[in-house]
Amino acid sequence: MRPLGGLAGLRAGIDAADARLVDLLARRTRLALRTLRFKGRGRERDEARERAVLRRARARARARGLEPALVERVYKALLAATVKLQKESGR
Repeated sequence: MRPLGGLAGLRAGIDAADARLVDLLARRTRLALRTLRFKGRGRERDEARERAVLRRARARARARGLEPALVERVYKALLAATVKLQKESGR
């Protein structure tokens, strides 16, 4: 049997990081849905805000040694999904 410091340990760390990511996505989604109270129906998108979020995400990615384009693609998908959920919940 291999020690947990090997591949199994690394995979366990990845699994833990994945669980944290899902928890953070759930929290972000709940917060984004709550913003509808302030934005109002039909105003789900705020392009200036989205640009600012993307700019910060790219900068943080660079600072952490990640590929900014990858992080931007992930965030664009996240923002699109959030807007869709906001529109659906506002019906």
